[in-house]
Amino acid sequence: DTHFHWQSQNATDPTSKRGDEIIRHAALGIDIHLFVRDTKLAVGKAAPFTYHGRVRYQSHQGSRAAGQQGN
Repeated sequence: DTHFHWQSQNATDPTSKRGDEIIRHAALGIDIHLFVRDTKLAVGKAAPFTYHGRVRYQSHQGSRAAGQQGN
């Protein structure tokens, strides 16, 4: 009820501008709001989003960039 697991697009890794903004959002004064779709489509159209309020970053693990360092 109090945790949300999210997987970002490959371009949003911890070292990217967007990734850094998400990780440091509180220090930067940025609010993050969570909108979730229960399904991709509803009645043949994009399903509506439900607003779940403000969220706070807790942690991350792994990244595509980290997985490619040895390649």
